[in-house]
Amino acid sequence: MPPERDRPSATGAQPVPARAALIMNPASGRGSGASMVQRLPEALTTAMPGTAWSVFATEYPGHARMLAAEAALQGAGLLVAAGGDGTVGDIAAEAAAAGVELGVIPAGTGNDLARHYGIPLDMAGAVAALAASRVVEMDTGMANDRPFVNISGCGFDAVVASRTNRGFRFLKGHAAYTAATFLELMRFRPAAFVLRVDGVEHRGRAMLCTVANTSSYGGGMLIAPEADASDGMLDACVLWQVTKLEFARAFPLVFSGEHIHHPRVTMFRGSVIEVESDPPMPILIDGEVAGRTPVRFSVRPNALRLRAPLQRVGRIT
Repeated sequence: MPPERDRPSATGAQPVPARAALIMNPASGRGSGASMVQRLPEALTTAMPGTAWSVFATEYPGHARMLAAEAALQGAGLLVAAGGDGTVGDIAAEAAAAGVELGVIPAGTGNDLARHYGIPLDMAGAVAALAASRVVEMDTGMANDRPFVNISGCGFDAVVASRTNRGFRFLKGHAAYTAATFLELMRFRPAAFVLRVDGVEHRGRAMLCTVANTSSYGGGMLIAPEADASDGMLDACVLWQVTKLEFARAFPLVFSGEHIHHPRVTMFRGSVIEVESDPPMPILIDGEVAGRTPVRFSVRPNALRLRAPLQRVGRIT
């Protein structure tokens, strides 16, 4: 079950703002985003007839954030992100900065923010959930000067995300991340990590250090199953050096969250998590790879107002 504090209440829906902006990424989900471009605006207008909608489609990387900032400046009280976790993260950053609400229509490969909050993964279900939703306050994170809402980190998972983002012709979700994991495992080398959690130092050779605001990434891999996005803290999962064979044996445990009991996994919780590595490792930020270590992760408590379903029973996996 999800942590109690970031579980939406079931006491009743809250009205959707009178002005809203829909920002769609047609390139998300290797095609699923494009399939919604024609259908989604009409579906939202039908489901929420009292809301005036402005509709935008992204055309290049970073465009979503620019469109979100402009829409908020023009008076939109709700920014709806239709895309993958990268698109959602960009729009969420602007929603938090402007103090407006965020809605999510998942259309990516992973859709892990939606999974954490129980937002349906199909368009019709997500629209219905948005029309009858409540606002929940959730934390956001910072990776150096880059905001994130879901998962960040460094090491092997960033390498896997980079490979996944390049795409597999026939694979999506769990299957795409699993294929990328085993392809990259053959050539990956652990690094010497220095980890400081609220000033307390930990050292060792490690595969990865994942820093979580919510519970999953990679299309439902429960890297931090106890993460609570409203507790003012970040959860870090460190996988210390293991053999490739041991990694392959343990990897399936991440889909149930049972990996946290593995003897080479350590879970930490803190408000500031600093990571150095030798050699420098790539950094993962909400599904996108940006920069290399060193990196300082920090939390911004209750920074974002998210539209979430009235109820959820567990997480969508």
